[in-house]
Amino acid sequence: MYLLKLPEKAETLDDLKLMLQQALGLELTVIAPYLTALYTIKDPASPAATIIQSIVVEEMLHMAMDFNLINAIGGKGDLVDVAEKFKNLPEPLPYKDADGAIVSLQKCSIEQVKSLFCRIELPSEKWKDHRPFPAQPKDFVTLGQFYEAIWQVFDKLGEDIVLPDTVQYGLPIYQTGGGRLWEVDSLQKALDLITQNQLQTASNDISHEEPWGPNGMKEKAHYYKFLDIANGIIPIGDTYNMLPNCKPADIKEELPSDLNLLFDYGFSIIVDSIEQLYGKQADINCFFGMAMTAMNKIMKPLAYLMMQIPIDNNGYQDFVAGPSFIYYHIRNPDDEQGNQPYIKATRLARKLLDGNHYPCGTPEFKMLTTAYDGFQTITPYLLDYE
Repeated sequence: MYLLKLPEKAETLDDLKLMLQQALGLELTVIAPYLTALYTIKDPASPAATIIQSIVVEEMLHMAMDFNLINAIGGKGDLVDVAEKFKNLPEPLPYKDADGAIVSLQKCSIEQVKSLFCRIELPSEKWKDHRPFPAQPKDFVTLGQFYEAIWQVFDKLGEDIVLPDTVQYGLPIYQTGGGRLWEVDSLQKALDLITQNQLQTASNDISHEEPWGPNGMKEKAHYYKFLDIANGIIPIGDTYNMLPNCKPADIKEELPSDLNLLFDYGFSIIVDSIEQLYGKQADINCFFGMAMTAMNKIMKPLAYLMMQIPIDNNGYQDFVAGPSFIYYHIRNPDDEQGNQPYIKATRLARKLLDGNHYPCGTPEFKMLTTAYDGFQTITPYLLDYE
């Protein structure tokens, strides 16, 4: 699990940069178990799936917020370093006294939502004896404590740390739902972004709502959305019996193994495209053309295809394959012919289409076609931003 050596007492600009890099790491890391749970729900239009999808979108927003914040003070976010640690999952949630919560890739269940998802988003006042916890840059019990420490360091260091003309993005990345993103060119805008993140995670309102829902409507904060699922108020419904923490080595069969690899290529494209976007001011199509295409047109259909295929796991055939979230350096040649993984991905998807694995016209064939088209769509953007 991604965990930096954080300061006991945060006071300097370097401390703040380190904390924001840790925040980036936490936001990216929670997306993997959330997405895995989402993909295992058989009805993607169910209330539970819709709730988890809305939270994933807002976690993407929180990553963008953290990038705006770290760029505004002259730092540089590193998502690749975070993504490379995903191969080590499952690992303990890196909070102090995390109640044994394990960050793991599992099918959606009341236990997974209650023990992990609710613990990730837990409000400070809900922890144990309901005492309000102070800001804490290290050994934080809740995520809110950690972001409160970031807020306080920004406030203490003052307006002078916010630099002009840094790489920033605001609308139109997020404009109709799941929060608001604005450029950080003043201390107040930095503080307001942090507050939005805190309230979306765990509202401090008695209604358990936060004011940045779709189209300006109020909606429940993450913790309370997950709590509705954990308490059975929102039923999960039928799920695919995905092998927990499925690794490439666990999949012996060729087709699900290829689908698993293609999924991980899609995940790697998201990581690269977001980091590229914030490394230099770029056409916003870099985000929409790459990250969102990879999530919606590559990862989603490939995950559902994997979960249709039983795999033989040490003689037990009750499980289906699932995503691994292994990061590949998508632009770096990784074979003797000098092929980059994203080029190999397109070729592999084409090979699967030509392999008659799915009859033409079936839903499965259409899903694989969508993934192939997604890789083709992304290729020009990868070439443009090399």
